[in-house]
Amino acid sequence: MTLNQDWQGKRITVIGLGIEGEDLARYFATHGASVTVSDMKPRAALAARAEALEALGVTLHLGANDPAYVANADIVCVSQSVPLTNPLVIEARRRGVPVESMTSLFLEMYPGPILGITGSSGKTTTTSLVDAIFTAANRGHVFGGNVGIGALSLLDAVQGPQRTEQKSMPGGSATGIVPEANDISEPRPMPRPSGRGAAPQNAARGVGAGEEVGRTPLSDQSRDSEPPWAVLEISHTQLVLTKRSPNVAALLNVTPNHLDQFSWDEYVDLKRKIYSLQSQEDAAVFNADDPVSRDLRPEARGRVFLFSVEGDHDTDGAFLRDGTIFWRRDGRTEPVLPAAEVPLRGFHNVANATAATAIAAACNIAPEAVAAAIRAFRAPPHRLEFVARVRDVDYYNDSIATAPERTLAALRSFDQPIVLLLGGRDKKLPLEDLVAEAKRRCRAIICFGESGALFAAACQDGGIPIESVATLAQAVEAAARRAQPGDIVLLSPACTSFDAYANFEQRGTDFRRLVGLLGSGAGVSGVRDAGAQGRTPPISPSPPVERGTGGEAV
Repeated sequence: MTLNQDWQGKRITVIGLGIEGEDLARYFATHGASVTVSDMKPRAALAARAEALEALGVTLHLGANDPAYVANADIVCVSQSVPLTNPLVIEARRRGVPVESMTSLFLEMYPGPILGITGSSGKTTTTSLVDAIFTAANRGHVFGGNVGIGALSLLDAVQGPQRTEQKSMPGGSATGIVPEANDISEPRPMPRPSGRGAAPQNAARGVGAGEEVGRTPLSDQSRDSEPPWAVLEISHTQLVLTKRSPNVAALLNVTPNHLDQFSWDEYVDLKRKIYSLQSQEDAAVFNADDPVSRDLRPEARGRVFLFSVEGDHDTDGAFLRDGTIFWRRDGRTEPVLPAAEVPLRGFHNVANATAATAIAAACNIAPEAVAAAIRAFRAPPHRLEFVARVRDVDYYNDSIATAPERTLAALRSFDQPIVLLLGGRDKKLPLEDLVAEAKRRCRAIICFGESGALFAAACQDGGIPIESVATLAQAVEAAARRAQPGDIVLLSPACTSFDAYANFEQRGTDFRRLVGLLGSGAGVSGVRDAGAQGRTPPISPSPPVERGTGGEAV
């Protein structure tokens, strides 16, 4: 399919009104297309998005997916959560209507170099680190993808000034930094990393209406005219419909995940697409410590970079040796910083920082910028996020842990006894390693939600208390009763949130609220916490100092 950037009068049907569906609908509506959106959810669940899109002239069909909605479509676009077995997708393909996604369109249309990062875990932290590294290096870029920033809004952020009739894009987010001045980018004084929300400061190369968009190989780009880089987190479901790979692709790891939706072979094949459609001009970054990522290395067509926390791999990229992260490119090896200075809890975050260092080397960014960015970095929310200290117990929000291996890494990030909150919707993943580690490290395990009984059964006979409750609120109250001064209460559920919440962010936000109620002296169910005894317990205003304490890289 030749993608034409003149969307005036085109008939576009979008399936699914999540972040991606809204991004797709906004982009096409503001570029003159006739847009129809279909979503199974009722209007009440989508009220804010529905009103905003209707103001742009978008037609909404909510509460049902009728195949008739694609009858006259020129293109059908699906959100990443929509399976290809959806009746509208099946009907579109039967009619020969092209089926695209936000990511497939962005990879086709973006005029500058693209960096894409995927993996079973660590994607958001690593991509956010790379965003900060680009900022520290004065490397012009936009930032988005699976981090909650629609990719097509980035097209307008880059190309918008070239258009005469383009409307503004409410809600679009981008990181815009001036282009680098040298082949190897050096650091600048670090503000809070990631100045998202500003338009790029560097000029972008315009693409005329009707012009087929291609991607320029990295070696052929002119510094005087090149658009900013695009730095994207990309999930496996966002790779389903892609027909191109990013110029620089990173495969952090591939471990059992989402086996409730895909077979293992299907899941690996989706991850493989991050690099498998590259050219010889491109570059790919692999994890030398992860068996699947490492074994896929020979398939790469372009230049290969590796990262490892197990020692020097004698290849360009990054590695951890004698407690220090090293950067290497073109035979030049430089120390970046001691692992102890990575300001994120857990050894898995040392692995994430090492991955980001290798990606920086692949993008020709100097180690000085990498060190400055990592030292100033703060983790995104819901990732081993300190919430509060209540009665000398520290509460941590790791709601991002939707798979057992992420919870395993979280457990290994603490030396103190842990009261662990497990539960949500099960993904049918192996539990043996998690259960064994939990039995070694936990004072108690509180199981909640749809999979609470499953976890309680898996963890029994471990010699530690196990309590099953229905809701997260009840789990927080139970944890508060069982925790002792100096303990950690850790929400790291090892499951998705879909039994009770729209996403892991909403679950993590609710956990923060519930812990706040404990701190106020009120029980989380609206009844005064019996342990408070009429007084407000102390809450620490800031987290304790966090450093890597050993564990498994994910």
